[in-house]
Amino acid sequence: MSNISKLRDAADLLLSLGNYEEAYCIYDEIYCQIWNALGSVQSGITEFSFNFLTHNIRPSIDFRNQFLEPAVNTIFIKWFNLDIDQTLNEFIFTVYGHLQCICYSQSLIAQLPSQTILSEFLILYNLIYYSTNDKWITHLLRYISPIIDSNRLKKIRINLPEEGINRQLLHLAEKIKFTDWNSLNQFMLEYIGKTSDRNSEFFITLQNISGFTSFHSKSYNNRYDKKSTKGKKQKSYEKYERYEKYEKYEKYEKRDTSSEGQSKFDSTGSTEEEKIKYYGAILGLKGRVTKSDIRKKYLEEISKYHPDRVQNLGAEIVDFAEQKTKEINAAYDWLKIKFKL
Repeated sequence: MSNISKLRDAADLLLSLGNYEEAYCIYDEIYCQIWNALGSVQSGITEFSFNFLTHNIRPSIDFRNQFLEPAVNTIFIKWFNLDIDQTLNEFIFTVYGHLQCICYSQSLIAQLPSQTILSEFLILYNLIYYSTNDKWITHLLRYISPIIDSNRLKKIRINLPEEGINRQLLHLAEKIKFTDWNSLNQFMLEYIGKTSDRNSEFFITLQNISGFTSFHSKSYNNRYDKKSTKGKKQKSYEKYERYEKYEKYEKYEKRDTSSEGQSKFDSTGSTEEEKIKYYGAILGLKGRVTKSDIRKKYLEEISKYHPDRVQNLGAEIVDFAEQKTKEINAAYDWLKIKFKL
């Protein structure tokens, strides 16, 4: 296992435990290492073009298009002991974890500018959408430029104005709408709902694209101030709160369809095939899956029982969420060893 894979496992664990600031620091280290690799290759190709192809624009472009991905693959193998596809997988889930830490932590969400976070969403959308394209790095660097100074990453520059970022986000949100990553649209929608105007054209358009019209974030529980509102507003709040809690309770109640069968599962006396079937079912894996699919489903399932989602639903639901979290982590730990993730 590569160093950045080990780091990300540690970050994933901290994230699942709700230690957002600590997890963020580790994700950020991986994030910067990968961008440093991309920036180093980009700088090297730019320097070569400037020194040897400065009067030949077309050869310079052709040189870049031909050698960018092979050069990046070489750097990834040398620095991380991972090829370009393996690093892409690490990159996707590092950025995803990075964003989850930001959005779940009140201190981080307050510290970082909205445009910085939306720019990172744009990076993640690009990585996901172009992940099946051999030229995913070319597409990524079309909008984002890692700036290198003295062989170190100085900053990441987005080559788009605010309107351009929003336009690209909506374009890519539409592209992934009918994929397993549509939940990312909801995630970004919840972030924007916490930090921006829900009546903005960007928010409304994204809401229409994603198809999500309700939220379960903590900020929605503060829609009315119980101490300062009276009459109809107070009743409206109480009615909303009861419905919100019931809806969430019903959602978690429905998930517990096989808890009795799961508690009786004996891993010591089961075959490998039975374990794969059992642990795969916990993560919701179906059909032929890749290592990336296992990681993705793990993060999706573990986020459903996130402390922020259940802490206001009563002790019974919290206990249930803790039990499900243990099952999901146990399933993922076994699958990691089995398939050498």
